[in-house]
Formats: sequence, structure tokens, C-alpha cells
Amino acid sequence: MGQIGDVNILHWQTRGLNLTLMGEVTAGELAKIATSLGVDGPPGRVVRVKFWVALLWKRLATLISRP
Repeated sequence: MGQIGDVNILHWQTRGLNLTLMGEVTAGELAKIATSLGVDGPPGRVVRVKFWVALLWKRLATLISRP
């Protein structure tokens, strides 16, 4: 789970799919929508933390590599 401005972002992987939901709704609402899709619901907390750490690492690497 993440947030950019007023937009919440939920990303997870299941059954060979990469799924992302974004919207100007609460994180809880995104989780409810994810559960209603008929595929495995949103990931557990550890998976979400790993995703955001990887994203942060990529962004830091990009900032460091700029002249």
C-alpha cells in the first residue's frame, strides 16, 4: 500500500498476475475492492513492505545517479 498525494495505491501479485489499484479512496476501500475482484485479495503486510522498500530503493538509486 502506498500513497502519492491524495491517491492511494495497492499493488500485489497473484496467480501470475501483477495487479494495481489506484484511487482517491481510503486504503480500506481499495482493500475491499481488491477482495471483490474474484482473485486472491491484497497481499499481507510483509509483501507490501517488500514492494515499497524495493520501490524506494529504485527511486533513491535514480536520484543518486543523477549528475
